[in-house]
Amino acid sequence: MSHLTKPVAYGLALGTVLGAWILVNTAITPLAEDTGLAVGAMFGMVFLALAVPGFAARRRGGHFVDALEAGATAGAIAFALFLFFGILRVNLFLDTIRSRSDWQNLVADYTRSDFQSLRAYANYVYAKGIVFFPIAGIVAGAISGSLGGVLAGVVRPSS
Repeated sequence: MSHLTKPVAYGLALGTVLGAWILVNTAITPLAEDTGLAVGAMFGMVFLALAVPGFAARRRGGHFVDALEAGATAGAIAFALFLFFGILRVNLFLDTIRSRSDWQNLVADYTRSDFQSLRAYANYVYAKGIVFFPIAGIVAGAISGSLGGVLAGVVRPSS
C-alpha cells in the first residue's frame, strides 16, 4: 500500500464532508449568505484539519517532506471535491440561490454576458476554478501538513 493512500482517503473524506455540509446548509437555509466571516471560519477549520495528515505521516516515521506531501495531497483532493460540490449546489439550487444578496454580482455579470442561460454562466464561472482550487488546496495542505509534521516532531507519544 502506498504511503499516499491515507492522505488520499483523508482528502476524499474531508472534501465529501465539506461538500455535503454546503449542500445540506443550502437545503436548510437557501437564502443564507456566504459571508466573509463564515467562509473564513470554514477555511480556517479546513486549514487545521489539513494538519492531520502531516501529523500522521510524520508520526508513522516519515520525514518532514512526507508530512508536507501528505497535507498537499489531502488538500488538493479536498479542495477539488469542494469545488465539485459547489458546482452541484449551483445546479441543484440555482432557482433559489440566485435571489441571495451575495449572488447579485454574478447575476449582474450574467446579464452583461453573451450567455443565454444563468445556469450555463454560473457553471462557467465555477468551472474557471478547476485549476485554481486544487492548486490552492496543494498550497494550504502543504503549509498545514508541514505544521502538523512539525508538531508531530515536537510532541512525543506517551510511553
